[in-house]
Amino acid sequence: MSHEFSPENTAVLFEAMKQEQHNRRRRVPMERRRRVVLACFNCKARKVRCDGANPCKACASNNLECTYPVKDEKEMDYSKDYFIDLSKRYKCLEYIVERLCSTKVSTYTTPSLIEVCNRISNQKSLLSSDVFSLNSESTNSQRDVDTLTQGALVCSQIQQDPTVVAEDTNNGINADASDQSVDEIMKLIGKIKVDSNGESRYIGASAGEAFVDSVQSELLVDPSFSELSAYSHTHHSYPPNEHDVNAVQKALSLLPPPEVSDFLIKSFYGHVQANFFFFHETLLRYRLNLIMSFQNPSVDPGFLCLLMMIFALGSMFAHMEIRSASNPFDNPGKQFFDTARLLLPQVIQQCKPSLVQASILMGLYLQSTLSQKSSYTYFGLSLSAAVANGLHRSCENPNIDPKTKELRNRLWWSVYTMDRLISIATGRPLSIADSECDAALPTVVPELEIEGSASNVHNIISMSKIAKIMGKTMEQLYGTVNYKKNPINIIESLRADLEEWKRSLPPFQILENLDAEDPLFRANVHLHMTYDQAIIIMSRPVLLHKMKNAKNSPRVDRINEDCILAARHLISLVHLLQNHSQLSCYSFFDYNYTFSSALVVLLHCVTEPCEEDDIAMQYAYSALDYMAEGNEAAKNCARVIRLFDAHLKGARSDGNGNTSQSGFMAWQRWIAEVSAKDEPEKLMSPYNKSIGGGRNSNSLTPNANLGADVSFFPTDDTSFLLDHSKLDDDLEKFASTLDPIKTTPDLANDSSLLNWANTDQGMDIEGSWLGNMHPTWLDYVCP
Repeated sequence: MSHEFSPENTAVLFEAMKQEQHNRRRRVPMERRRRVVLACFNCKARKVRCDGANPCKACASNNLECTYPVKDEKEMDYSKDYFIDLSKRYKCLEYIVERLCSTKVSTYTTPSLIEVCNRISNQKSLLSSDVFSLNSESTNSQRDVDTLTQGALVCSQIQQDPTVVAEDTNNGINADASDQSVDEIMKLIGKIKVDSNGESRYIGASAGEAFVDSVQSELLVDPSFSELSAYSHTHHSYPPNEHDVNAVQKALSLLPPPEVSDFLIKSFYGHVQANFFFFHETLLRYRLNLIMSFQNPSVDPGFLCLLMMIFALGSMFAHMEIRSASNPFDNPGKQFFDTARLLLPQVIQQCKPSLVQASILMGLYLQSTLSQKSSYTYFGLSLSAAVANGLHRSCENPNIDPKTKELRNRLWWSVYTMDRLISIATGRPLSIADSECDAALPTVVPELEIEGSASNVHNIISMSKIAKIMGKTMEQLYGTVNYKKNPINIIESLRADLEEWKRSLPPFQILENLDAEDPLFRANVHLHMTYDQAIIIMSRPVLLHKMKNAKNSPRVDRINEDCILAARHLISLVHLLQNHSQLSCYSFFDYNYTFSSALVVLLHCVTEPCEEDDIAMQYAYSALDYMAEGNEAAKNCARVIRLFDAHLKGARSDGNGNTSQSGFMAWQRWIAEVSAKDEPEKLMSPYNKSIGGGRNSNSLTPNANLGADVSFFPTDDTSFLLDHSKLDDDLEKFASTLDPIKTTPDLANDSSLLNWANTDQGMDIEGSWLGNMHPTWLDYVCP
């Protein structure tokens, strides 16, 4: 039985009650079944009629003890769903009465409510405000404060601590009546206002305007009192200046011909909006057709800016539409992006939902460049605009139609998901708390579905749910207030949430059921990549603990194993996308997830090298090299991974070198040191020449294969040129600092590598290990 209140459920409820009553009904009334119910044991054994007296006549005449069986009344066998549904119905009806009568119903006892019903039954005409005023004496009676919610709380807690529950209950019963109504403050909640132009804006509960509205509704007879209503001003718009007009004209001149625009729109909706929602495709094509059909159209700058960004991102992913396409261009769609930036000041001034859409797409576009801070700023602007327009709250305004509400919900959860994913990836705090968001999750609305196109509503829902879990990871595990808590318990709890998310996936999103020809194949693979990334993020902090401690608890070993398996699996998914030409050079999540998982696999190679890790790294290098073409950020990731790999291989080579050769080198150094006391110039000169000749010297036995490791990123390779040439200098410094007489690379004195490190605060794992909760790049290289 569904738990939601609806007319259909009401009919089902009545049918269930009738069936329950029928099942309990006996063919013969209980009072007439004397021989079955009222016969004593003696009469029943002798099979004689028993009159039911105590004692009965038969027992009294024979001086026997008259004993009757205990009545075994059949217990009411109501299902749990029945009581849940009944409780929800009660709460709904109570809420309706409170809204109509402006009276807290839960403060009335049941006899008081019965008295109210008796009194109003005699009234021919009745106003909602008169319902409880007719029973004024009832307001002075003892109020029952044990509401359904409190009752449910008592039932769930009484077994844990009966004394505390009893104390709380007594406090509630003895509370003053004026204190009991303090929850009326909660009526001052935020609301969404819609003006005559259809523009919405969110007014929070703490705003002065919200308080004015409350005063207006509670105290004034006429709620349309003009002087108070004037406080509720609409968003003022300024006339466009010359710069604004020129920006619009430039954007109109840049509109591609229909064949090109159709191709770019198809590319955008097929690859960018697969797991998110930014703008409805049918509406986009309709409005674009209107612009193209007129010579001098009056164009909304917000829509035009959004259109430029759709073309820009469509250009980025255009190479994925044709599998035989050549290597992608550098900065595709830059003209569209630059034009959108010219339009942005007008869009910000309007502050409509188009600002939410345009700014989030600008942030996505910049993710494939080195302008990471600018990208993050655009994401923040998008979320702020969404909150300003009230997208984060449940919308009950009658001036907004249901289809518009659904599109608002889809847009909000896309913004929310992007905020969580980007905050996790960049290590920045979340922009909004879950407690502030009560917008409904997207639902399938047939009128909004596009004929011939696969619906991605379930993908938006799945991404939103896993983004919530990743947000909890950020708050509970990486939040600065949680350093004193046991991270193992937190990780296991978050891991359970992830497993529940995976079990709840619809069948067509399960990895084993995916079809490479499905239009949502890449989107569904991305769901599982995000799942693996979530495991890596929440379990990665224990990796260094595992390396530094030979003995660990089974819980730590299990978390460490989950992290390694998730990293390998994520890389295999990236390889799967690459094999089906579904790996994008410009997708932030494609290269970021590959980079994150490759770090974990390389770190595992230090302690437990295996063939699975070698295969995974081959896949990771192949993917990163492909994505590095035209993507500056991916180039950095590929370069850092190779630098990381070279350091770790140097450490492994020093630790696993031939024992005889290492002993020989130690003996040679000792002889040189002893002899230097007598003949320093004669003996130290050849010693320095033989072992200090650099990385190409054949005498460097412990690092004999290091040259090959370093050789796959030569400094004269023009395909890896970056704007920050300092990274190449760092690489040269790294090669010159490798010294075979050291057991590990000298990272402590390597200033170029220290630039990669950030200062982090330690935390206690299992009460014994003080390690970095946020391991830096340097921590991984030199554990």
